[in-house]
Amino acid sequence: MPETIEATFEIVTPMFLGDARSDQLADTIRPPSVKGALRFWWRALEWDRVIQKHQGDKKSALRALWEREAVFFGNASDGEHGGQSPFLLRVELEKPSLQRTEKGVVHPEFERCDGARYLGFGLMASFASSKKQEKAGQLYRPCIDASQSFVVKLLARSEISSNVLDALKLFGLLGGLGSRTRRGLGSCALSSIKNADGDILWSEPKDETAYIAAIDELLPSDLKTHANGHNADIPPFSAFSQRSRIDLLTEPVPNPVQVLNKLGQNMMMYRSWGKDGKVLNQESEKNFPEDHNWKYGNASSNFHPRRVVFGLPHNYGKEDGLKIAAEHHDRRASPLLLHVHKLGKTYIGVSVLLPSQFLPIHEKIKAGRKNAPANIEWSVLTEFLDGKKKSTGNARFPAKRPVIGTQS
Repeated sequence: MPETIEATFEIVTPMFLGDARSDQLADTIRPPSVKGALRFWWRALEWDRVIQKHQGDKKSALRALWEREAVFFGNASDGEHGGQSPFLLRVELEKPSLQRTEKGVVHPEFERCDGARYLGFGLMASFASSKKQEKAGQLYRPCIDASQSFVVKLLARSEISSNVLDALKLFGLLGGLGSRTRRGLGSCALSSIKNADGDILWSEPKDETAYIAAIDELLPSDLKTHANGHNADIPPFSAFSQRSRIDLLTEPVPNPVQVLNKLGQNMMMYRSWGKDGKVLNQESEKNFPEDHNWKYGNASSNFHPRRVVFGLPHNYGKEDGLKIAAEHHDRRASPLLLHVHKLGKTYIGVSVLLPSQFLPIHEKIKAGRKNAPANIEWSVLTEFLDGKKKSTGNARFPAKRPVIGTQS
């Protein structure tokens, strides 16, 4: 029998989702955006299954993964594995279009939250500037407002694969849409899944215990027990492995942008050297003196800043000699994903760390005008999650609660 699944999502934090037009004036959510997110979470989950089946052989596992993805999501290839997806995906809105805040407007939530603006770098003015005639929180791009809902409909000729439904759920528990989604912007929360008759097949977790249980149910058991297996090695792309971890970082609060602000302020204090020794009007932690010294030419020819593990590219100034990028790739997305989730009438901050092959083997990092061998320090990210503030000696995230993978 044909099957129809209706999944209702709530937009939790402002979403900077562009469309095909150059002005990026999005007022809707297009099916390709959702399908792209489903593919990401499907791959992240499916890797454990295929690497176990192929007994750790990454090459054959990748080939099998690609073939399975073509079966579940379709593939434009003309080869034997090409073809359409077995389901049709539609996005429906309650109104003809979603409400948005326009480009050039000072967003009232971001205006008050310097940490949230930091996470939205490039999407809005981080600070007020009389020279640029900008105010803090003034948008460079329009955003779709939070607290709106959309429905994703999956229509299939036969039963929809449980693997696809698992990806749909994980997207609605940990994911989002649009620019800076890995920094918590555009976070989405799955409210319910229904069938064509309106029967509820899945409903949103209302508290922290239920939320952890919902995630736990979707992840393979070996990821939670750290049992010896073929998925103990680092994956070749962003996927769950025994090196992955998920943490709840903040206490529940009534405002989602306040969660972004807390996450962003902590990241600013950890990463930034500051101006005149100050970050957020506090003494800078100065955690990365080697990176700071590199900016002023005080480093060996094979050195690149340690903070590259947060993702590429990033700049240390406007000059070409202060840009950090991959040798042959435009960008490398951050392996640390931040998410804001709604639980009842409150919101929490969640982190997902997916260590994976950072760049193709032998690809170097362009550190200014020199290329340096990639030396990726995953401890830079774990120290952010687990470390203490230098100013007080207190934990950076004192309310942190592990979901999976956190080592004592």
